[in-house]
Amino acid sequence: HEMTQGNDRRLGGIWSPTALLLLVCALGVLARAWIISHTPRQGYAIDDLFDTLAWNLGSLGWFTLDGATPSAHVGPLYPAMLAAFYAVVGHRPEWVSYLHVSFDIAASVCIYRVGARLFHSWVGALAAAALFLYPAYWTYDSRIRSESLLTGLLSAWLWATVVCRSSTRMCSFMTAGLLAGLTILCKPVTIVLAVALMGLTCFGQESARLKMVRAGLYLFVCLLVVVPWTMRNYRAFGMVIPVSAGVGAGLWMGSDPL
Repeated sequence: HEMTQGNDRRLGGIWSPTALLLLVCALGVLARAWIISHTPRQGYAIDDLFDTLAWNLGSLGWFTLDGATPSAHVGPLYPAMLAAFYAVVGHRPEWVSYLHVSFDIAASVCIYRVGARLFHSWVGALAAAALFLYPAYWTYDSRIRSESLLTGLLSAWLWATVVCRSSTRMCSFMTAGLLAGLTILCKPVTIVLAVALMGLTCFGQESARLKMVRAGLYLFVCLLVVVPWTMRNYRAFGMVIPVSAGVGAGLWMGSDPL
C-alpha cells in the first residue's frame, strides 16, 4: 500500500499541469516549425494586402495600399503590429509565421488562466493543450492574416472578462475595455461581441450605481481606443466608418446560414 502511494506521488509529480503545458508547447512549436518550413510562400490577395499596408505604414508612415490614397479595407491593428515587426527585422514576410506562433502561445496561456480560474489547473492545461495542438489552427500561421492575433486578443479579452466577474477593482473593467477596443481594431465584426460582453457588468449583487460606473469605465476605455481611428476615417473619407469598410459584409457573411 505504501509502495502504491509512493508511485502515485511520483506519477503526480511527473504529470502536473505545468509538465503537460511544457510538453504541449514543445510539440506544438515543433509541429508549427515543420508546417512553416514545408509551406511555400503563395501570393494570396489578402496576404499581399496586409503585407503592403504594413510595409507602407512602416516606411511611409501612412495607412495606404498605393502610397497615395488612404485605405480603410481592414482594421488597423494587425497591419500596425506587422509594421512594428518589419521595423525590427526588415521587410521579411517569410518571418511573419514566427510572430504568429508567439500569438498562439499567448492565446494558450490566456485559455489556461481562464480554465484554472473557473475550474482547476488541470482543466486549464487541457483546454490550452487542445487549442495549441488543434491542427486547423496551424494553417493560419504560415499566412499573413489577422486570425492568430485575433485569437490571442479574444483569449486575453475572455480572461479579463472572467476576472471582472469576481473582481471589485475598477482597473479590471478598464483592462477588459482596452482589450475590447484592441480586438475591434483587429477585427471590426467583434463590435457586436463587445456590446454583449459589456452587459455582463450589469450582473451581480452590487448596487445599480456601481454597475453603471463599471459599465461606463468599460465603454469609455473601449471608445478611447476605437474612436481616434473612426475620426481618422471621417477626415480621410468624409463619412463615418467606425473601423473598416467591410464590417457590414463581414457580419452578413458570418450570420448567413447559406
